[in-house]
Amino acid sequence: MLETIRQYAREKLFESGEGERIKSRHLEYFVDLVGEAEPKMHSAEQWVWFNRLESEHDNLRTALKWAVEHNRIELGLRLGGALYPFWDSRRVWFEGYEHLVSLLKNQTAIKAAVRAKALVTTGYFADRCGYSTEMYSLFEEGIQIIRKLGEEGKPLLGFALALYAFAFLDRDLVRALSLAEESIKTSRAAGDPLSLAYSLLYYGMITRRLSDFAAARSAQEESLTLFEQMGDQRMYAVLLDKLGWTHHWDGNLQQAAECFNQSAKIAREIGDKTSEAISTSGRGDIARRLGNYEEASALLQRSLALFREIGTELQGLVNTLNYLGLLELTRGNLVEARDYLNKGIVSAKKGNLQLFFRFLFDSLAYHASGRDPRRAAQLFGAAEKLRKHLGIQLFPVERDEYEKYFTLAHSQLDTASWSAAWKKGFAMTLEQALELALSDG
Repeated sequence: MLETIRQYAREKLFESGEGERIKSRHLEYFVDLVGEAEPKMHSAEQWVWFNRLESEHDNLRTALKWAVEHNRIELGLRLGGALYPFWDSRRVWFEGYEHLVSLLKNQTAIKAAVRAKALVTTGYFADRCGYSTEMYSLFEEGIQIIRKLGEEGKPLLGFALALYAFAFLDRDLVRALSLAEESIKTSRAAGDPLSLAYSLLYYGMITRRLSDFAAARSAQEESLTLFEQMGDQRMYAVLLDKLGWTHHWDGNLQQAAECFNQSAKIAREIGDKTSEAISTSGRGDIARRLGNYEEASALLQRSLALFREIGTELQGLVNTLNYLGLLELTRGNLVEARDYLNKGIVSAKKGNLQLFFRFLFDSLAYHASGRDPRRAAQLFGAAEKLRKHLGIQLFPVERDEYEKYFTLAHSQLDTASWSAAWKKGFAMTLEQALELALSDG
């Protein structure tokens, strides 16, 4: 419909006195539609429904806005809470967050389960947008309400705990692990395969960071099977990617490459640019480690282009920038390497991605090891402090490269000078370490 015709028709509708009734029916229709779509967005029909909701996105926005303006809060929250899979697949976390926050500000009495689901969904979007302070209170309030629901809330509790565990992934692995373990236990007791699949997904990511690769593989393989049984291709591709990273960090490059290739293939087929970008980044780093630099460059540049097109996936973007920096360092292109690593630091700061700070501190230490050993020692010290803080250690795939550059830097200083510089880096606050990382050196 032409915009001028649409505006004229809208004016006539409201002049007739039928505007509010029609708008309310419009909202109710889309609440019912998305309620029907929600379970199917994790089934073999998911892309039919994703595409249908995409074609109705403006209608969904209008319905949510109407719910806020005309105090239809419960319907608005039902609509927003059920849109989680769609908004997440499209990476429109900020839009989802804004809609739900506007609705949650209204304290109209509504069903506890509806409010709790909306709070948890908003908490997840807050985390993905980098709003860590807001994220905590949203999750805590939502989970507190769900616990009071008893048996009725068990499936939602398992899912909520899984998302909350994910929110701590780059901040507090001890808390994340505890939440993930409870989410698995709760989901199994509830007999809910969807919440269990998500619980196992995040448990695998947490245990991988803690270098418990056997536990990570077991959880990810079970989650992979559950999503396959549901027919959820998008999450199946995500799980293949996560399993690939578990193999990659454990040093099993062939198994990692197989998972990444399969994940990227499915992601391209279904149009999931995020999964394709993440898997392509992993394939690029494997090519670099095998000495296939031209292939590595092509893959990593493809990954970078996808992340920039997506615009909202900071973790994957930072990882790819780090790998591009290491590739250029390996090829002897120090200026290009430093540029990629600096961009990685800036992007990681934006999302407070502490795990990726430590990757980048090590990479910048490698960069300085042949020219400025004191700077390298300080960066190595800062990275080690972050590892201690996060409760993690060097992964098997990193050790040879780490030892090469660590030994190179150490060999250029006497023991006392090296120790003093390393301790200085270890004693730095995170802000001081970031200032060092971004300084000219």
